[in-house]
Amino acid sequence: MASRLLPIHLKPQPDELLSSWLMRLSHANGFLPHSFCHQFWPGRAVWNRDVDHLATPEITQELARLTAVSVQRAHETTLRAYEGVVFQDFIQSGRTRGILPVGVWHRVHLKFGLQYCPECLASDPKPYFRRAWRLAWVTCCVKHRRPLLDRCPKCAKPVNFHHNKGMRDNLARCVNCEMDLRYAPNTAATTSLELQAQRHLQEVIQRGWTDIPGYGPIYSHLFFDGLWALTEMLLSPRGRATLATLVDDDLKSIARPPEWHAQIEDYFVSMRRVLVVAVYELTREWPERFLRTARRRKLRSSDVKRELPSLPFWVHDVIRRDLFYHQYEVNDVEVSQSVLSLQRLGLPLTRRNIYALLGHHVPKTARTQLKRIKAPKFLGHPSRRSSEWPPPG
Repeated sequence: MASRLLPIHLKPQPDELLSSWLMRLSHANGFLPHSFCHQFWPGRAVWNRDVDHLATPEITQELARLTAVSVQRAHETTLRAYEGVVFQDFIQSGRTRGILPVGVWHRVHLKFGLQYCPECLASDPKPYFRRAWRLAWVTCCVKHRRPLLDRCPKCAKPVNFHHNKGMRDNLARCVNCEMDLRYAPNTAATTSLELQAQRHLQEVIQRGWTDIPGYGPIYSHLFFDGLWALTEMLLSPRGRATLATLVDDDLKSIARPPEWHAQIEDYFVSMRRVLVVAVYELTREWPERFLRTARRRKLRSSDVKRELPSLPFWVHDVIRRDLFYHQYEVNDVEVSQSVLSLQRLGLPLTRRNIYALLGHHVPKTARTQLKRIKAPKFLGHPSRRSSEWPPPG
């Protein structure tokens, strides 16, 4: 093992995930996965964390040396390689937007963040897991026209293929009930609109850019930032009722709005299928279809910007121009009439008292308005005694 190459130096398969490649290398060279990693990175935590998300350059560079592949090819097996494509900034010590969490606890995946297509696994000479299956935006297999699964269909446990310790076990075996995931039944069908949406999203990822009507070509990570903001709108209290109106009848049965506000990465694949189709529908014929839906459902800018303070321009421009409802501002006549009423009552001229009379926000320009009507001592500190409005009794 001290030689330059591994005795059996398997190359990563097309779009293979790093953890899948590590498992195949360890089994091919007669190691258990944990012993294999301890051999080359002693004292370094590998399997008790999300190695696909948090792999260091040291790990990918060593794997490149041991298998005679380029460092770039080894880096492309990690989720960090999506930086600048699916998300703008990679979060080293937290969750990265668009990446499904697996919830590692004592080397066991507790969350359903590792998806798979049974027919893809069955068609492989040696089953392996794809990197794209860790993306929240990927919910079905375009090649085999079926939804992805995010758990074992028999025991409903998350995928933990790195616990397949037997050398003859392939990565498609469930470690909990030993079911072969390649033979999972196809109990759900994909709609034509869902396949169309999935093809479009995967083309954007492959190209690294897309064209937005009226805004021209934009980088793909800005496109996905906008989609992420639109899913936040659909998951807001006012937007939840909109979900079922944007999908086909076949998907309406699984379009169950959540009782609490979460993000797209937190949902099972069934709910994410609905969200992906819904945001695809909103972005078609942008921005006309989005604005028709927002106005019909009385959605506001605050519903879109709830969790994303800085929107990409192609979304921000439409929301600011067409969905931002300016707050009503009090005019000079209303201020002067409220001042006269307060003077008759002998109460101080404060914003609090004027607000109590008008029921609207008093703008900062009220000081200038009062100067025009020569009302003295406006905006003084409210009295702590009985001069507050409304008067006692």
